[in-house]
Amino acid sequence: MSLKRFIGLFLLGMVFTGLAIAEDDTVPPLSLEDIADITAKIVTLAKTQEPIIKPSSEEDLTEDGYAFVYDFGTLYLNHPSMDEGSTLLQFVIQSEDVTASRNTCVGQTLQDLLASYTSENPLLRGDYNHAVLYLYNELPQQASWAWLARDGQRIQSVQYTLHARMSDGQYSDLGILYTLSSGLVDSIRVFGLTNRVSQSDVMSTLDLVAQSQKSTAYSQVTTSFDGLTLTPFSEADLTFSGIDFLHTSPEELNQHFGEPIEDTQMQDSDGSYVRMVDYGPCEIFYHYDASMENPSILSLTVGTDGFEGPRAIRVGDTFASVLSRFRFGEGEYDGEHEVLYGTPADGNYAFCEYGQDASAVLRYFTKTQDGNVIELMAIFEDMILTEFLVIHV
Repeated sequence: MSLKRFIGLFLLGMVFTGLAIAEDDTVPPLSLEDIADITAKIVTLAKTQEPIIKPSSEEDLTEDGYAFVYDFGTLYLNHPSMDEGSTLLQFVIQSEDVTASRNTCVGQTLQDLLASYTSENPLLRGDYNHAVLYLYNELPQQASWAWLARDGQRIQSVQYTLHARMSDGQYSDLGILYTLSSGLVDSIRVFGLTNRVSQSDVMSTLDLVAQSQKSTAYSQVTTSFDGLTLTPFSEADLTFSGIDFLHTSPEELNQHFGEPIEDTQMQDSDGSYVRMVDYGPCEIFYHYDASMENPSILSLTVGTDGFEGPRAIRVGDTFASVLSRFRFGEGEYDGEHEVLYGTPADGNYAFCEYGQDASAVLRYFTKTQDGNVIELMAIFEDMILTEFLVIHV
C-alpha cells in the first residue's frame, strides 16, 4: 500500500490550486490537509497491525472495495492483497481510541463535532430530512459543502465534502462522513480518496445542495446538558405538527389528518358531550357543550413513532433527549421523585417520577394566558419514550 501515493497526490493538488487555510480565528471547512493527515495516520497504524479479517481472493470484493478489518476499523483497497501496488479507496474508523481530523472521534457528541468545522447554519434550519451547514463555490479553484441527514430531530449523519482542482484538471470528490446514534458519533468514514469528477459534475452537485439550502421550515430544538439554561414548558409549545392544541377545530384536524379510523361520542351527566377521534398517529378527545357545539380539545395521546409533539418529542426518543429539551435541575431528587423546576402554586412546574425497571414519567405543567392548565406527560419504559399525552387539566 503506497502511503506516498496518497500524500503526494494531496500535496500536489494543494500546490496546483494554491489552497490556503484562512488566517483568522474562524473554523475552516474541510481541507485536503485534513484528509491527508488522517489518511497518513490510518495507513501508519495499519502497518503496525495484522488484519483481523482480510480478503482471500478476488471474489471477496464488496461495493466499497476489498475489506481489511482491524480492531480500529476497516480499510478498503482496490486489490485483495496489501502491497505496494494496492490503492486505498476509503476507510472507516470505529474505535474511540483513534482521533480523526480536527480531533473528532467516535463517541463524540454532535455539538462537539459540529463545532470542529465551520457552519453557516447554527440553528440547523432545513427540511425534515436535511440541513445544509455550508456551501462554498470558489470554482474553478475549489468547492466545498457540508450537510446533515436526519429523521426529524434524530441526526443520522454529517457529511463534509471537498471538490479541489487537482494537477490533472479534474476535481476531487472526497470527504468525511460521520454517522451518529443517539447524538453520538459511532463511525467515521473517509471516502473518495481516488475519485475524480469533472467541473460540470461538481456544479451539478452544488446545484443540488443549493436547492436543499433553500428549505428552512424545520430546525433543531435547543437542547442542553445544563437544564438551567433551558426554558420551561409553556403555551408556545402547544403548537406542534400542524396542531394548535388550544384553538385548532375538529374540521381543521380532519383536513390535516384525513378521515379518522374511529369516531365515537358519549354524553356526560351534565348534558355535555365527549368525543373520541382516532386519527392513527394520535388519538384526540374533545369536549362539546349540550348542543354539540363549542368544541375544545381535552387531550391528545400519541403511542406510535412518527408524530412530533411539543419541542418535537417522539415515541422512541431516549429519556435523556427529552429531558434535555425542557428546563430541569432546580429541585431535589430522592430516588423516586425529582423536582425539575417550579412549584404547583406557580402553575408552571415540572417533576419526574422514577419507577422500577428503568421506567419513568416526566410531567410538565403550564398555565396559559386565559387561565387554563395544560399538562405534557411523557411515559418511558427502559428509558425509551413509549407514549406522550397533552392534557387539558
